[in-house]
Amino acid sequence: MSSGLVVSVFVLVVILPILLFANRRIQHLESYSEAALRAVSSTSEGIAQDLARRFLSQKGQDIATKISLYLSTHPADRFRSPNLIRLSIEKIGESGYSSVYDCKTFLTLAHPDPKIVGMDGREIGNKFPEWFKIWNSGCREAEGTYAWRLDDGTPFKKYMVVTPVPNSNYMVAATLTLAEFQKDTETIQIATERSFRGYQSRLAWLTKGLIQVVCIAAVAFVTLFLFLQWTAIQRHLLKPINSLLESGRKKDNSETWPIEIQSVEEKLRKLLEERDHATNEAHRLKTQSMLHDLSQRILHDLKSPLGTLGMMIETEFKEVPCETKDSMRRVLGRIRASVDSNLKDYSQRHTVFQAEGSIEAGPVLEPPSSMVGGALKAILEEEKVRAAAQGVEFIETLSKKTYQSFSPVSFSDLCRVFSNLLSNAVEAAAQGKKKVLIDASVNGEFIEVRFRDYGTGFEPDALKKLLSGTPTTTKTQGNGLGFLNAKSLIEAAGGSLDVKSFPNGTLITLLIPTIAAPIWFEDITRASARSILALDDDSTIAQRLVDNLPGLRVELVQSESEFLSRIVEAQHDLYLIDYDFGGLRNGLDLVTQERLQQKVVLISGRIVFDQRLRLSAIAQRVRMFPKQSLS
Repeated sequence: MSSGLVVSVFVLVVILPILLFANRRIQHLESYSEAALRAVSSTSEGIAQDLARRFLSQKGQDIATKISLYLSTHPADRFRSPNLIRLSIEKIGESGYSSVYDCKTFLTLAHPDPKIVGMDGREIGNKFPEWFKIWNSGCREAEGTYAWRLDDGTPFKKYMVVTPVPNSNYMVAATLTLAEFQKDTETIQIATERSFRGYQSRLAWLTKGLIQVVCIAAVAFVTLFLFLQWTAIQRHLLKPINSLLESGRKKDNSETWPIEIQSVEEKLRKLLEERDHATNEAHRLKTQSMLHDLSQRILHDLKSPLGTLGMMIETEFKEVPCETKDSMRRVLGRIRASVDSNLKDYSQRHTVFQAEGSIEAGPVLEPPSSMVGGALKAILEEEKVRAAAQGVEFIETLSKKTYQSFSPVSFSDLCRVFSNLLSNAVEAAAQGKKKVLIDASVNGEFIEVRFRDYGTGFEPDALKKLLSGTPTTTKTQGNGLGFLNAKSLIEAAGGSLDVKSFPNGTLITLLIPTIAAPIWFEDITRASARSILALDDDSTIAQRLVDNLPGLRVELVQSESEFLSRIVEAQHDLYLIDYDFGGLRNGLDLVTQERLQQKVVLISGRIVFDQRLRLSAIAQRVRMFPKQSLS
């Protein structure tokens, strides 16, 4: 049977039926998922409308109250006064505004567009009946969605709430586009869809896994077939040539003929060896590429659930204490930083470069660096849970300066180093006195970190192998690669890792080089301020500031409006805003939108692990100070 016929029969009988079955299952799952997505989209639109209604209703009531107060003190002004008109017209969100009209005469009294002032609303209602149904509410509060068009005819949906001004015929109309609130529901929509399709997703993975197994089997079959063909070539071609050479040497002592034949043989051998090498190299690269692609898909699929979990921490756990929420943010941040770091490494390894000069590299906004104390504290809080389950106690002595010192190792890599070493120490201590000492201090141009467990230590031969680079472990389930990975990362940064073993445990000493603080870091502990005003939902932050900055007067507010008014009064030397202070916008948006970069320092526990936050702050020239730097 010819080689082509063998491969064709294999594909038709084995590969094709399996792929057709898998494709059928995937199509069925996709149609089911589309139906679920439409249901989730409908729910998300309802959420967006509810958010818009609450926001616009509050805005309308605020403006109506202002107008009522003004009219009570200036009854003769009405809407001939510029002051009253300014109170009536406000920008709402990014696309909305407020206006005022008389519900009895239908005349528009105040509007951002001067051409509409004085116009009878019934004229507009002829073109936009949905809008007029809400607007003509009979002097009562009303709300709803309506279709609107831009000057170029582009349609879009808007939401409007009309609110009566007390003791008058005036109505405040507050409106904006629904697209503003639909942005906030997109993440909810994705998370709900993923949860709804849980079982279908797992089945899809099994189906794809079957496809991969079939593909690998096909590669193995083709490889085996080529190997058998190569064996046949050796048996039917090279063996006769060798026999011919041997007989030629016996029959003729002349060197001319055997040398010529030997030269042909050597060339033929070289060609066959090159072909064999090329085949093996192609197979190796294909297998490696498949593994890289699989790893990248797993990392990419983790990003969306992590984003959903982060949103749930901020919105669903409002009653959880601030310290617990900060711990949850740090653990989630470390996972997210590890995923981003691995995806970045994958992208760098698989970038296809075009011709020279066709691509220009962008500027590096933030070189690799991390706060040593912050990374160590994050791992300590993770490992404490496992240690407590095994009855192991942590005794920590972390110098305050380690929270203000930075190393050239990235946050994810430094966390990986500490996690590997501390995990080993916990498992060793569980077999001994159940105690681990952790010490960190600044020693010249290095930060010295020590882990001391009271386990059984290393045997001399095992320790010698470990220090020589041979994977060795004392654990029942382990391979020693975590230690070697930690040693490699620290030494690559210019530091060192030393191990000393005792009969009652092990001492690991890290010397991590320090670098200058990044451009976003603002050391408030060295500021010459005498008073501080902080915006934070954590009531303990005021005492922590007092403990770390003795002699300073510290005030804490939890309202965005109160904080902004106090800044205008300028009664303090330093102003701090927490990134997660519990307002409608986060701390970074508040600083940038209100143009407070020169007055305010952003504080947060997420700074040490959230690279997106750091890059955004650098781009917008916002100074920051990690909360971990406060003892």
